[in-house]
Amino acid sequence: MLSFISDDGGVGVQRPHLVLTTVLTDPKEIADFKQAERDLASARSLLEKSKVATSNLPLQTRGLSPESVTWSSWDTDIITDGGEVTRPQKEIGDAHVKLDVSVTHGAVKMRDRFEVEVPAREVAEEPRPTPAKVDTVELESTVKTLIADRWSNDFTHVEYPSQNIANEVLVHPGESIQSAVDTLAAQGGGVVRLTEGIHTVAAKINLKNIITIVGAGRDHTVIRYQGTGAAIGTAQRTLTDVVVKDLTIAGERGTANLSHGVLLEGVDPVASRHSRIALQNLTVKDFTVHGVHMKRSSNIIMSNTKVHHNGEANGLYHNVYWLFDNNILQSDVDMSNPIRGKGAKYTSTSNVIVQRAQIRNSTVNGVQADGANDNKILFHKFDITGSGKTALWFIAEIFSNPNQYTEDPLNAPRDVIINESKITGNKRGGVWKIASNVQVINSTFANWDSDLLLMKSYPTFENTTFTHPPQYFTDPAKVPLF
Repeated sequence: MLSFISDDGGVGVQRPHLVLTTVLTDPKEIADFKQAERDLASARSLLEKSKVATSNLPLQTRGLSPESVTWSSWDTDIITDGGEVTRPQKEIGDAHVKLDVSVTHGAVKMRDRFEVEVPAREVAEEPRPTPAKVDTVELESTVKTLIADRWSNDFTHVEYPSQNIANEVLVHPGESIQSAVDTLAAQGGGVVRLTEGIHTVAAKINLKNIITIVGAGRDHTVIRYQGTGAAIGTAQRTLTDVVVKDLTIAGERGTANLSHGVLLEGVDPVASRHSRIALQNLTVKDFTVHGVHMKRSSNIIMSNTKVHHNGEANGLYHNVYWLFDNNILQSDVDMSNPIRGKGAKYTSTSNVIVQRAQIRNSTVNGVQADGANDNKILFHKFDITGSGKTALWFIAEIFSNPNQYTEDPLNAPRDVIINESKITGNKRGGVWKIASNVQVINSTFANWDSDLLLMKSYPTFENTTFTHPPQYFTDPAKVPLF
């Protein structure tokens, strides 16, 4: 009996599924099927005994053949894929986390889903003070040297937002965040300080100029969005000098609501660009569309931020999506576990620095870079692993029609530096099409099928190791689309 299970909802036997009855005749398939059944039964036994978790779950050690059992958590902030449990703060309340298990033996694959309750801590933990002032992000000296030596300092760095931190309004759960934003905007800007707890929001928080929203820390302050569109956005044609920091922005995974976490779209790439926007010390998760999406915006800072488990509704939705943006600084960011799309997408972006970042467990690609004016991109200490297709996908196709190959180097990334990065444990390390002036330095490629498939791309390599030597092509038909 074979069950084809839907991922749309439900737990255990409640999940929608189509059942087909078949007869296995191959001895190896029969043996694999029986082994998979035993391992899945072992996993079920563990979760039956651990419906409430106050300590770590031994997920990696269960099963008669543990190497064939993999786990995937719906909320890695509470339960990691390895079973490490972090109990929510008292003011946030209990968490209910779904865990998917996959058992593989040969051609046989079985899956199931469980739900575990993680009680909040009994004693409230006093949050550390969270200054409203935007954090200064220090560039590593290596990054500065690379920009100077490789690009002759032909690079535009980010500008930091201006703030009015002397003017502050305190908002408790149940009070209106939007009213505080409007009040401060009428006074020339200020700080909306959100206290501990869950701030439930049903309509977009409409940002205005010189506004800072600060919480008590991502574990203590949560904006829980229950609407459509975007949790945080703006109605202004041009938005400037905005900071959002020290909180969690959470959507509703598994619902029909199409919503972004942060959505800021400038109207005109020249005359009406949003500018000087900082997202710091945040978690953005569980949105059905993009976690963070900015378009026609400049001077963007994202630091010490986790953006994960977004993009459930469509493979074109990602954890982070920059489109027609320039002057971007990402530092200490985790963009792992995009549900159907990419960890990060850089389309027609320029003057980009990403330092100390990771993307794990992308269903398809880890990073996509493409589009006109997609140039001056520096990846430093970028760790990408677990991509189901390709870790670094640099393409020449026009973003609005990726299925039609475009033989135009102006639509491909240019002037790219990849330094001290680890591209390991992916199906493919990279597929690069007509990418030009790419330098790979002090990096490691160790992937399953291939490390680099290069279509009319001729990067330079310095002190870089490969498990599979780079392969060069001139016929696009011989290069995987993804």
